[in-house]
Amino acid sequence: MDDHGAVMRARTKLTAVLGACALALLAATLLPSRRQARSERPATPATAAPDSAPLPPRKPASTSSAIALANTAAPDPHRHPHPITAEHRRLYREADLLDGAAASLRKNDVAQARALLAQHGTEYEARSDSEGLALLADCIEHRDTASLERARGFYDRNIHSMVRRQLRTQCLESASQPRAARIEAKASDR
Repeated sequence: MDDHGAVMRARTKLTAVLGACALALLAATLLPSRRQARSERPATPATAAPDSAPLPPRKPASTSSAIALANTAAPDPHRHPHPITAEHRRLYREADLLDGAAASLRKNDVAQARALLAQHGTEYEARSDSEGLALLADCIEHRDTASLERARGFYDRNIHSMVRRQLRTQCLESASQPRAARIEAKASDR
């Protein structure tokens, strides 16, 4: 019985403390602060400056300089937030050529892929992705020992290349290889 009484007293204390915290929080949110109360009081003749009109109420300071800038400067609807430079256009063009070649190879359109890779070669420096796509085109077009050796060399050298997985699945893995062996080979790559 003694333990039950201690538990009840602890619960009562906890309820009282929580109730006091709730009342303090409610009072803090509903009652004006001392600073607000002082600023809203009318100025007495002793504290007012002689021959001066009362000051207009101050606007609260904005919480962010971005809000202040947004209120002062009208945005230009024709200006991009990050200007597209000539370098951006060059990178976008290069990515479009390589993406187009990869999409053509997914459709087994080797001629279109080779045309896009040739155009990429005339406009830009050689990259590992363009080399990998050319090897992939060779494997799709004719899978012989020489193209498989070049694909294996690329696969082993360029572990960072995005073309690596496509080379493995379309070139290096034979169609006659059992599915379990292909899954095991994929697991060993990771």
